[in-house]
Amino acid sequence: MKHGKRPTVKQKVLMIQASLHPSEWLVIKNEFATMKVVHRESGEQKTITK
Repeated sequence: MKHGKRPTVKQKVLMIQASLHPSEWLVIKNEFATMKVVHRESGEQKTITK
């Protein structure tokens, strides 16, 4: 599993728009059109389109 980093304010806004709680998710990859996040406890990964 990749280690994630805490989201920035802009990334938190994208997470809220995707119905995710920002305090429970970490960013593992931030690309031009997508952002990959991982859940802090379960390790579940999701992709958010920007």
